[in-house]
Amino acid sequence: DYGQGDIVLGVIDPRRLHVDHRVRDVTEIPRAQYIRLDTPMPMTEIRRLWPGRGAEVEPDESLSDYTPMSRPGILGRPSGKRPIQSAYATKGPYEWAWVNEYWLVSEQLSEVGEPLFPTGRVLHRAGRIVLDDGPNPYWDGMWPIDVWDWRVDPDSILGRADVAECLKLQEAFNRLGNALVKNALLNCTVSVIADTNALSPEEW
Repeated sequence: DYGQGDIVLGVIDPRRLHVDHRVRDVTEIPRAQYIRLDTPMPMTEIRRLWPGRGAEVEPDESLSDYTPMSRPGILGRPSGKRPIQSAYATKGPYEWAWVNEYWLVSEQLSEVGEPLFPTGRVLHRAGRIVLDDGPNPYWDGMWPIDVWDWRVDPDSILGRADVAECLKLQEAFNRLGNALVKNALLNCTVSVIADTNALSPEEW
């Protein structure tokens, strides 16, 4: 917000968001006991945001390595196939790592019996290194995440996928293709119906 004191709304890839598996509806997100957000970050930014512990983080090969789109074929020409073996991956010029951001409900108590994290707990981790650990900065103790579920799915808070919307259309194409194939098989196959013992085996 450039120092204006306003809120900033960001769009999060749903594949990077992990909500308490007991939550199945977006209206139940405030009842979740934990939320995890995975963010790929360059090593330079990790070391800048978390000096000291950030230097102990090791780069993630799945983010840092570069896999060429093609590799030489039998005759020395590119095969045009994307390799799936890690042996074909080459080290990239930049190093990245996954930073896991945990928002947790904490029941820890202090020595006098008061909640140690009354509004919740926020923890950042990269690999096995804990970068920081502290209280939820929001006074209401709510998660700073809202999910807009346009297509309700009782098994997931993310709703139905975009591909699922094309399922009915694909079923229509499948039925049409099935009808064409069935009619082609019936027309190409000669069937003769006769009474039992009406013809001898030689006459058949």
